[in-house]
Amino acid sequence: MIKITNKEDDSKIGFPYHLQKSFESNVIPHKNDIIEDCTWEEPQHKIKEIIINYEDDICCIELEEMVADDSQEAQSYYKEGLSNRWI
Repeated sequence: MIKITNKEDDSKIGFPYHLQKSFESNVIPHKNDIIEDCTWEEPQHKIKEIIINYEDDICCIELEEMVADDSQEAQSYYKEGLSNRWI
């Protein structure tokens, strides 16, 4: 999951945005690992938090948030994510 915020206080118009993407992998992530995804101009994102459920064989990671300069840029990040398999 990645959170998209902006430098302005836009909590009244739906910020922050949250996006997530699912895929299968045999890799076990670690905090501060770098995840690369070509969706955005800055493709590398550091892992902030990891939750592993061994019983269900699921690993959820949270990436450091993306901070946009304004609400228009944040909406652009969000739309780019949606168009590249982030939901």
